[in-house]
Amino acid sequence: MRSPRIGPPLLVLLAATACAAAAEDPVPAQDPPDGLEALDALAAGVAEAETALRVAETERIIECLEAEGFTTHNVESMTGLWSHRGPSPSESLAHLADPVGLPDAAEAEVRALGYWLGYADTYGDQEGIDRNEVERSTESEEDTGEWTVIDLSQFEAAGAGWDDLPAIDQMAWETAYRGADWAATSKAASVLSSDDWEALGLPGGEWVSADTVADSPGGCRGEVLTGLHGEPRQVDSGFGSQWVWGPAIELDARDLASLPFTDLPEADDLLSCLADAGHEEWGFSEFGGLDLGDEWRDRYLPESAEETADGVTEYRQSDITDADRERYETVKAEEFAAAAVIAECDATAGYSAAAERQYVDLFTDSLLDAAPASQAYLAELETALADLT
Repeated sequence: MRSPRIGPPLLVLLAATACAAAAEDPVPAQDPPDGLEALDALAAGVAEAETALRVAETERIIECLEAEGFTTHNVESMTGLWSHRGPSPSESLAHLADPVGLPDAAEAEVRALGYWLGYADTYGDQEGIDRNEVERSTESEEDTGEWTVIDLSQFEAAGAGWDDLPAIDQMAWETAYRGADWAATSKAASVLSSDDWEALGLPGGEWVSADTVADSPGGCRGEVLTGLHGEPRQVDSGFGSQWVWGPAIELDARDLASLPFTDLPEADDLLSCLADAGHEEWGFSEFGGLDLGDEWRDRYLPESAEETADGVTEYRQSDITDADRERYETVKAEEFAAAAVIAECDATAGYSAAAERQYVDLFTDSLLDAAPASQAYLAELETALADLT
């Protein structure tokens, strides 16, 4: 199954709740967007306002750092989270495909259900090894909608020479930028010697993972952003929990990859067809495809199964036996036969086609339903920008 690649502007449109800095006046109500063209315009407006605000914030943070004597900056770190703009809602919808992952006849003939490809290396199956290589190459070239690189040329001079700085100088900048605790999560911190830590006034320091830092970033970043927007808070940005200042939008935890395809009448037709073909035990997974992964793992690695003390069965490909090797080609042939049956029944029932139509409809409805939160967020961004000028 291929999930849609969702960029920040589209994630904003899927938001459930806008969480903005306190405003004196409520945001006036607006009519919600009607149609993809209006959604595209809203997403573009949000992206433009977000970029303008991030640029203004970064300029002020650089001014703070330069007042402390730092003239070379890690611009990539400062802008990385907002340096690309994702595809518009209409582009993303145009590239949604294969929501349930069932093979058609052509796919069934060349790759079956795809499970054997996961064991090709283990069993030295050159056909599978070659196909894996082809598919990896194809996936890297897939068109998932246009991503735009934001023009940050105004910061090029500020970043010139950063990579040539010694790690201890980079660490000094990181500390000034976001405080010692967060600086310890940087790449520079990972290569410092004990003498470097001592020279920085941080004896005994060591690199730490970002998820172990409890407090918000400090340094010039914390000082400037708190001065502009007030105290920070943690929100789910769609890429994990992050510290944010000022306007932000918290995302719904809904999983758009898991939609109720199995209540389609075509789903019952598919299962009936498969049962008539001798596969009445097959059923749907939570994602709308057929739940067959465990079955084929059991077939490909029957001698490698080991039940743990807590009752969980583990399979280690490193433990395959001669018996596993002897039956591999037979199991592979059975998978190809099963794929052919599934493809034929799916074509007859029309399940994949119906699921794709429903997926597009549900995705579009989600965008439209969540748009008012994005409208409120856009208004808050515009207010924050006005306050900076």
